[in-house]
Amino acid sequence: MRIKRLLEFSAHRYSQLIIPLYSRFDRGVLSLMNSNHYKKLDPRIRYVLLHLERKFNTELSLDAIAQDVNLSCSRLRHLFKEQVGRTPLQHLKALKMEEAQKLADQTFLSVKQIMHRVGINDESHFVKDFKSVHGATVTRYRQARKM
Repeated sequence: MRIKRLLEFSAHRYSQLIIPLYSRFDRGVLSLMNSNHYKKLDPRIRYVLLHLERKFNTELSLDAIAQDVNLSCSRLRHLFKEQVGRTPLQHLKALKMEEAQKLADQTFLSVKQIMHRVGINDESHFVKDFKSVHGATVTRYRQARKM
């Protein structure tokens, strides 16, 4: 039943879902969602993308998301990777690291505060992930940006 409703989404209903994102995401995300590539995605994958982008900083269960779109976890991972180019968890991590970078650039929050705002509870994993994506720890990243 959920998948039937999902498939019946019109462009108007998608725009209703996108409007709340506007406050958090810039015009680049909205233009991506209006792009031809986004429109060609399977509606279930579009739903998952929106869900991940809206709730990236909360505890998410891939099982629950897969159930929402009436797919098994492995099938969701396969479809997502085929259409987006990375797995849902890789995409989620990228969203978290992108938001962490924005917070490091635009605020004076501590590493722990940034970590909690992006929904990561383990500081060592956060530091390791941030360093692997941005080439430096948050502190060194900020120092380099000041120069």
